[in-house]
Parts: sequence; C-alpha cells; structure tokens
Amino acid sequence: MLYNRDMVSEKPNHSQSRRRFIKTAGAATAAATFAVPSIVSADKSSNASFDPSDKDAVAEYIEWVDTQDNTIEQINKLSDEQVDAIGDVMTNISWSHEDVKTKPADKFTIQGYEGEDYVDKVVGSVQNTTTEYILKHRIDWQYNNGEDYKEISSTITADPHGALAEYVNGSKEVDDRVRKDSYFINRAKAKFRLVGVGRTVTAELDCKGNVYGDGETVKSKAPL
Repeated sequence: MLYNRDMVSEKPNHSQSRRRFIKTAGAATAAATFAVPSIVSADKSSNASFDPSDKDAVAEYIEWVDTQDNTIEQINKLSDEQVDAIGDVMTNISWSHEDVKTKPADKFTIQGYEGEDYVDKVVGSVQNTTTEYILKHRIDWQYNNGEDYKEISSTITADPHGALAEYVNGSKEVDDRVRKDSYFINRAKAKFRLVGVGRTVTAELDCKGNVYGDGETVKSKAPL
C-alpha cells in the first residue's frame, strides 16, 4: 500500500509523510512479517545515501530496498527529500492496454448467446523498475432471444505488482451498466494509493458488448 491521501494535487508534509509511510505500511501489511536485525550490516545501509535528484539512483534504491528483510527500517533512515523522490518515481508511469476475447463469439443456443466474456487489461509500468499497476476488467453477459440481456456482470482486479507493491493499496469499483442501442457499457475504475507519499494513481476502462458476444474497449483513461 503506498498512498494515504486522495488528492494528487495535495502538497505533502514531508516529515509527516515519512512517519506515516512507516507507521501505515507496518499496520497495513500485518500479513507480512519483517525481520529487523538488531545490527544492520554496512552493505544493507549503504544505499540510503542515494541522490534524490537522480531518478536512476532512486529507481535502483526502490529495487534494492524491496529485497531487504528490514525494508521498513531502511526507509525510516531516509530524508524527507528521498521519500518524496520515491513517490515521484513510483507515479511516473507509462500506460498500455491489451484486450482479449476469451470465448468464441459463435456460441449459440436456443436461448441466445450465453456466457460470453471480454477482458481488457490496463498496465501502468514504472520506468526503470519492475513496479506495475494493473487494472483488469472482465465483462460476462447472457442474452435471451426475443428478450433482453439476461445478466451482465463485471469482474475487476486491481493488482499492484513488483517492487514495493506490498505498500500499494488498490481499490476498485464499477458503475452500473449503461445501455446504448444494442450495446451495454460498464466502467471499471481502480485507484492505487502509495502509503504516506500522498499520491494516487487512477486507471479507468469503459468496455462495451453486444448480443453477439462482441466486446471492445470504448475508453481507456489512466491519468497520473
């Protein structure tokens, strides 16, 4: 979980943010156990001297600290500027999306087209690290001949993955279906919050489908 505030435009209080990062991350990742050795070796603390103005150095630190047994203790040693630099890198994202039709469109019965589904996935990748913010939106529908859609449902997966993903909180929601001519449209949204850094990354997908099992993405929105 990496975000604590809802407004991207908020100016973070750096000293409070750093303390909140440690406190919130520790509380929110109760399922994870961090082994904090009583003596930290020199090689485990050497990366804390990275230059916050050097984006490559910040990215290297993110990858490095993610592999440590005492991640929280390491981050607690950073300056306010270094913590803020981590937030800058973790929200500097390149977005892409991929749509997949997972079932054939010619599945026809006396009741009509049934059980068809369409999946679109948006992936936000942080440059120079393995961190990804993934929103996966799956549409399932059933249709009765001579009637209307029998059932339309969305399955949404918000999946932070990679370096420091343990400190990213992904929430998700879907709007009610919207009918437009012979199509229905569902909108999926995911918000990824970086604990204590005061940043939010949002991804949206509008997917539509029709009675023939055809699905497509109407809009892909992924603001920074």
